[in-house]
Amino acid sequence: MNVVDFTLLVAANTVSTAGSSVFLIAILLWLRSATDNAVVLGALQFAALLPAALLAPVGGTLADRLPRTVVLSVVDAARGVLLVAAGVALLVGLRATVAFVLASAVLVGLGSALFQPAVLALIPDVVPAGTLSRANGIRATATQAANVGGTALGGVLAALMGIGGIFVINGASFLIAAALEAAITAPDRPDSTDFTDSGGRTGPGVSGGFPDLLEGLRFLRNDGPSQRALFAYASLVILLPPVVLAVPFAVGSARSEVWVGAILATLLAGGVAGFLLHGTALRPPALRGEIAWGYGSMVASLLLFTGAAATGVAALFLPAALAGGAAVGWTYVASVGLLQRRSPPEVRSRVLAVGETVTGVVTPFMYLAAGFLLEAMRGAMPVLFLATAVLLLIALALLLR
Repeated sequence: MNVVDFTLLVAANTVSTAGSSVFLIAILLWLRSATDNAVVLGALQFAALLPAALLAPVGGTLADRLPRTVVLSVVDAARGVLLVAAGVALLVGLRATVAFVLASAVLVGLGSALFQPAVLALIPDVVPAGTLSRANGIRATATQAANVGGTALGGVLAALMGIGGIFVINGASFLIAAALEAAITAPDRPDSTDFTDSGGRTGPGVSGGFPDLLEGLRFLRNDGPSQRALFAYASLVILLPPVVLAVPFAVGSARSEVWVGAILATLLAGGVAGFLLHGTALRPPALRGEIAWGYGSMVASLLLFTGAAATGVAALFLPAALAGGAAVGWTYVASVGLLQRRSPPEVRSRVLAVGETVTGVVTPFMYLAAGFLLEAMRGAMPVLFLATAVLLLIALALLLR
């Protein structure tokens, strides 16, 4: 393992993630305070995620054609400069509006569309194949730890510094990350050799004539295990928006910034637990076993959420969030690790970008629909959680066929 490069990559990812987590929880709480409307909160996620999802295939292509470290550092530097400038404008008197905040979320999301395929594809370039699963777990754990800390501190920092200060903090985190990424000495670009998919078809790599955005799909179309891994993670992510969006409303009279931050931070901490558990000897040897473990944990989490919402005891949301986060973390590491191992280096970014696109295109609409659903179900949150558990069991049955 190239310890220096991997450490720089993880450090950059951790710093920018912490800043983004502070930013997202702060604007979520700001929008809730300004509107008290679940539809607006759903619109926030929609605005942040959909443009990024539509750009994800382009991000994958750029990460395969250009030096991946350049993609990472330029994207983070651009986001940093724009957010710091916006934060300074807010601090000196520009009035924050819902439209301004949503536009800022779009900016952060667009950068993520370019960033995510590049960082996932870069990890195998700086670590040996035998340590890939461990490296993914380390990065994911550091990312989730940053998410936990940022989410827990976001509300407090917003109260102390205001929304303008939060913009500056997030922008500064991206600038620090850009400097760290620029210091990585990984190979300038992936090999441009041909690859053969699992169906026996040989095609060009980045130097070939097939449309760039179709190469990832072509590989996945002929690789059954990769399809199953992608479906497993995508189904879990797509069904989660109503649950996440319900948290600020489901805790009832205890709906304070402290409780909301604590519950969401616990959800992220559960993700860390899932990453760590996946790296132990407890991991089943086959993908189907890994999927069953992850989905079973998520169903148990939703049953706990149902009980917490039915009784109105806010503290009961904490174990529910912990179990749910562990389920998502476990399934993420299992799915991404398999896609990284099976996809050829010269198209790996585009294969991973397909997953980002699938989850990214559907998830924003799920958040938007969840906003309207929550407005209509303010008094029936237990039904929402229970229905999601049933849908997950149906998805699990399809995966295990």
